[in-house]
Amino acid sequence: SDIVALTWQSIDLKRDTIRWRMSKRRGKPMEIAIHPRLKKELVAAHEHATSSWVLPSFFNNVGRASEAFRQTLVKAALKKDNRLQINRRYEARRRERARAEQEGKQFLFEPVKRQKHELDFHSLRYNFVSILKTQGCPEAIARSIMGHSSVEVSAIYTHIDADSERKWVTALPDIASHP
Repeated sequence: SDIVALTWQSIDLKRDTIRWRMSKRRGKPMEIAIHPRLKKELVAAHEHATSSWVLPSFFNNVGRASEAFRQTLVKAALKKDNRLQINRRYEARRRERARAEQEGKQFLFEPVKRQKHELDFHSLRYNFVSILKTQGCPEAIARSIMGHSSVEVSAIYTHIDADSERKWVTALPDIASHP
């Protein structure tokens, strides 16, 4: 979610880097390279920028980055707007609690879990790490880019698909044909 608070001052288009301080790691300084495609988008966006924030519509929703991202997906027709469904579940829980209190019973609150969707704000981190690793990025570099402190944390974000596994297995030499 550090991307939400990214300012244009953090972006060095001459050195092709982005610098910031991680909010979750006691302000750990971070610097990553800018991909050529991202640089092209940043240059175009910077020409029309009306704010010091790179993503001003997301910054206005700090603490609600997932909701801002969800709204963006809905506008782009990449995700259905399911707020009504979620609100109905929460409202049903509220009624259950009120009924239990009226009857003098204890209400055991179990939070309504957010439904997972392939496209949500946090899935970007999972996908990014997985793509890095399936393309052969060394573990240490992937961890550095993501700001992960350990192999264990990095492993949580890594999901390798069957095609990638197959690609690497079939790339192994045929040891039966060697003398």
